Amino acid sequence: MAPEAQAVLLELESPVDDADVIVGVIAPPPVNDREEQIRQVVDSRTSGRIRGLQVAVVEDSKVVISGRAATYYSKQLATHAALDVADAMVIQNDVVVG
Repeated sequence: MAPEAQAVLLELESPVDDADVIVGVIAPPPVNDREEQIRQVVDSRTSGRIRGLQVAVVEDSKVVISGRAATYYSKQLATHAALDVADAMVIQNDVVVG
């Protein structure tokens, strides 16, 4: 099972016997939650060095990072931070250095 999914066990309100249960899977968090999670990790790992940091998840397969950084090192930190939490998504780093 994917790490972002969780198994859920729900009991029926009036089961016929103790064995009646419904098993389901909770979907991954909505894109906005995923964007916020990635944004928080990038902001934390770069110690706030990316000004105007924005994160967008495109078509559930690509993460686009944008903002401004003083150094290429900060831009690279942002890429690596996003890679750590983006679950095999493509990372597009549009952070402007300067």
